[in-house]
Amino acid sequence: MYEWLSDALQGPSTVITANRRLARVLQQEFARQQVQLERRAWESPAILAWQDWLALIVQGASNQAELPARLNSHQSQLLWERSLLKELAESTVGISSLVRLSRDAWQRMADWQVSIRDVARSAQNHDQRLFAAAAGRYLGILERESWVDEAGLGQLVNRLLREKRSSCSGRVTFVGFDRTRPLVSSIQAALEECGAEVRRAPSRAQATRVELQCFDSAEAEMRAAGAWARSRREISPGESIAIIATNLEQRAQQAGHLVREGLVPGWQYAPASFAQAVNISYGRKLGDYPAIATALLLASWLVRDLSSIELGHLLRTPLLGSSSPGARSRLELRLRQLPDRRWTPAMVSSSFRGVQGASNATEWLEMVAQLSTARRELQQQKRASPAEWAIYIDEVLSRCGWPGTETLSSADFQLVNRWRDTLNDLARLEIINPSMDLQTAIRRLDLMAADAVFQPESDSSAVQLMGPREASGAEFGAIWISGVT
Repeated sequence: MYEWLSDALQGPSTVITANRRLARVLQQEFARQQVQLERRAWESPAILAWQDWLALIVQGASNQAELPARLNSHQSQLLWERSLLKELAESTVGISSLVRLSRDAWQRMADWQVSIRDVARSAQNHDQRLFAAAAGRYLGILERESWVDEAGLGQLVNRLLREKRSSCSGRVTFVGFDRTRPLVSSIQAALEECGAEVRRAPSRAQATRVELQCFDSAEAEMRAAGAWARSRREISPGESIAIIATNLEQRAQQAGHLVREGLVPGWQYAPASFAQAVNISYGRKLGDYPAIATALLLASWLVRDLSSIELGHLLRTPLLGSSSPGARSRLELRLRQLPDRRWTPAMVSSSFRGVQGASNATEWLEMVAQLSTARRELQQQKRASPAEWAIYIDEVLSRCGWPGTETLSSADFQLVNRWRDTLNDLARLEIINPSMDLQTAIRRLDLMAADAVFQPESDSSAVQLMGPREASGAEFGAIWISGVT
């Protein structure tokens, strides 16, 4: 597969992919080809995803001081929230969803080179006029502050190439751009003006065998797809198999469970390797991972009281400290015997002091005492910068023994690093919001974790479950396309 890749990377060359997943696949494929040629070392290929390539072009531009400052997705999210709230009531419900939809629409406008004036001129109802007003306000802030967000990065690169302030020589191959957007076409033309040789990766020959099957429900189809993948693996063990599913971002875990049921019946009771036989291209929300949910819950205890259910979770989790699980279980049993209430750290310390087994949970109770002291101290410090709050939250979690004493697996290690990146993103909000109170900082952190999608990198699985965008440009030995109507 990817027979064109070695030719595309001959001499000064760059391969630009439509998504990061395809970039990783091509890098692995190039390495495999070099090993087959019995080479012991080779130069790392320039294989970059679209957004990463745009950032690289901006970094290489001349007169960096004149370039606008880049905003990341979280900074842009906060700015969109402010712009929308200027047009809406402060009590509007679901502002996070509106921000997400607005950012998606803004990205499409940039890709198709639609101006805000065109949007405002063509608005036909209240919602469209509201978006046009908020987008105009958002654009005004970007221009006034000399900022550029991820959506505007392409237009900035287009201008830099045409002004000869940045360049890209040699052969440039685009792969996975099935639906060419005007912005991409414009940048390709600018590259040709700079003397680059622009190519498209050749399409692979079409399948020689196509079957159409019908099912009673979507659930039955996904199970059948898993069974089909198992039969394909039995016939050809080394074959690459993909199952394409639409709306995967909304039902990734459910679809993965159904495919596994067909691929490995009873996988829930088998070793972890059986569950990993299916790789889902769309990960989970960062805040849905137990380790991150525990960190957010513990941090929120600094600014609010916890319910008995939430406190019970902190007692059961092995992610805090190293106290005996049995001792903490006895404390939770005591908690269940008490009336349901809102708990401060001080109330927990006083209520559990002297309880049978509490002496074996000394470390956990000391953690609660430290949180109680921290809450009292925070009453004196009203506001600080996002960077200071990020450092403070990290220190609190470390003192509480998060993420536990067990040796981290590769996936858990990547998850903790992703959490650290999220704290760094919180610190970077200082450019938008120089100071805030801790409650606001934790709320922003919670929203960022709910918005971020995380999937640990792992070895290639037997079956790839992915959406149409992730599959664009990739090659497989067999493909199942679900949801055809």
